[in-house]
Amino acid sequence: MNQHRIGLVIAALGILCALISLVVVIVLSPLEGILLTLVFTGICGAVYWSVLRPILHDRALQKRGLPASAVILDALDTGTTVNRNPKVDLLLEIRPGEGGASYQARATPVVSRLQASLLQPGTAVEVKIDPRDRKRVALASVSTSGGLSRDPAESRLERLQDLHRKGLITEAEYRRKREEILRGL
Repeated sequence: MNQHRIGLVIAALGILCALISLVVVIVLSPLEGILLTLVFTGICGAVYWSVLRPILHDRALQKRGLPASAVILDALDTGTTVNRNPKVDLLLEIRPGEGGASYQARATPVVSRLQASLLQPGTAVEVKIDPRDRKRVALASVSTSGGLSRDPAESRLERLQDLHRKGLITEAEYRRKREEILRGL
């Protein structure tokens, strides 16, 4: 569901709550109407706060977040579904690029029922990291093969660069293999 649709759902819920409250105020006494208006407003607020707000925050993070790789350490079903898609609790080992130290963080995305079985410990995924709070991450993609959903050449080049940086291969080996990978594009 895109942000526009989510916004429309939120607006529709707000209008529905307002109409129900208005009918209650007209039909019942003002005191009961005010109390029920507060109850309906509270229910709408709770739905927004617990279900829709996290989805909107994840969508925003996917647009402005910093890309990183991660490995799932633990995956739990929260028991919550949105449009029959499960919300899962993931414990991730985040591996930021460019020599950043790996760390653990949690994410609770709503995922497609078709992808839920792929979220197993040991599975590599792509995430987006909040630049202001690195513990806040959003699941960006899961590969259907269980690995990173990236260009294989990009992964091979990064692995090659990592080997070179660690001194496990020489400069000549690095250049030769790099050219070989780039020729294969």
